[in-house]
Amino acid sequence: MARKLSQQQNRRINSKFEKTLIGSTASKEAVDSALGPEQSGLVISHHGHTIYVEAPDGRHFHCHVRRNLGSIVVGDRVIWQAQTEANEACGVIIAKEPRRSLLIRASQYKPAQELAANIDQVMVVLSLFPTPIPYFLDQHLVAAELQNIPCRIVMNKLDLQAEHPAPEWLEYYKSIGYPIIYASTKTQDGLAELNAEMQGKISILVGQSGVGKSSLINALIDGSEAKTGSISELNKKGRHTTAASCLYHMQNGGSIIDSPGVREFGISETRADKIIDGFIEIKSYLGQCKYRNCSHQNEAAADCAILSAVAAGNIAATRIHSLNRILDELKAK
Repeated sequence: MARKLSQQQNRRINSKFEKTLIGSTASKEAVDSALGPEQSGLVISHHGHTIYVEAPDGRHFHCHVRRNLGSIVVGDRVIWQAQTEANEACGVIIAKEPRRSLLIRASQYKPAQELAANIDQVMVVLSLFPTPIPYFLDQHLVAAELQNIPCRIVMNKLDLQAEHPAPEWLEYYKSIGYPIIYASTKTQDGLAELNAEMQGKISILVGQSGVGKSSLINALIDGSEAKTGSISELNKKGRHTTAASCLYHMQNGGSIIDSPGVREFGISETRADKIIDGFIEIKSYLGQCKYRNCSHQNEAAADCAILSAVAAGNIAATRIHSLNRILDELKAK
């Protein structure tokens, strides 16, 4: 009968295994001999160097990553091998399968960040409180549009509508093709509709801190235990209650990815002429301006088809403001 290893011995084995994966002097053959057969897996959580892979049988493994694989994000399908000589559920990711979609968030001060892969739709979560901001919504919608990922808007905390009614500008987004679901985890409003829209799909919930993404997940998936938190009384902007992206499975065959709350969601596209493609109702006016080099900013409305549409009420002024703000931020980089 094999002697059971002590905790200290297990730590030494795991430490040696990890150092080998990232470039120790031990041979690749020695490492491979401690690994099981190659198998497919789904990345369900990623925080720093901690990556959890879900095996086909539903078990979760803490995995290291082989060199030169590029970024690994939640939703990635990977090829991995289990570590056979450790008592803990460990393994190593050796390859990444092709992605069918990728959501990227940029920042004015940080490199672009890949948030999630292989998602079918983006659910932009707003709330009646904290008060939603059109520009923040536009950033999310444009980022998804530029990556060809369908979007829906979730207006959460409907139970607060007596004190914080929904902004009038929100209905404009419905008129240009973005479905809106009004929801509340306290009154259960909209949860059945949300569940139906997520059936059989991988959806990512994105939004500011404090809008209730984790509360929605807790309501939609029993036992998810996604962290929830209270709104900061100091600045009313909310606290970050999700520190890492996590994927949760639903009973209807769908999956939800909960992403960390953010206060900015920059656009990763660096070409100014491509940014406008993310505004679905504005891009239809391209090519109709009087001058080919029209900036759609300072021209007379008679010379610019887009500004003319704004003046006629066919395009919301807030959308042009968002477009110009994104372009200004691009120039400042």
